[in-house]
Amino acid sequence: MMFTFSFSGTVKAECDRCLGEIDVPVEGEETLCVRFSDTEQSDNEDVAILPEGAYQIDLAQWMYEYVAVAIPMQHVHPDDEEGHPTCDPEMLKYLGKGRADDNDGTSENPTDEVDPRWAKLLDLK
Repeated sequence: MMFTFSFSGTVKAECDRCLGEIDVPVEGEETLCVRFSDTEQSDNEDVAILPEGAYQIDLAQWMYEYVAVAIPMQHVHPDDEEGHPTCDPEMLKYLGKGRADDNDGTSENPTDEVDPRWAKLLDLK
């Protein structure tokens, strides 16, 4: 038997940046092959083995795994039209405190001295 699972929707997750709730879009299509056998075991992840006399199969675990694998690794609120993050502004204030450098990599303290071994890397910009 061959089963084809098609799914699309959203999964609720935490934003990796601000810990706020975010809807992560998920979609995919997977195929599962089911074989009947009393002795043979398969190492293939896309093949399920059922005993010869079986007449039903629980597909819930397979569907759960397909959706779980389709979820992106990073969950971050999207940026607005101007390129600014749409995360919780209160949390972003806390994230900005105590940062040693800003986005362009320049130090806040002009007296900070760059290790000469790393100075050549600054020329790569």
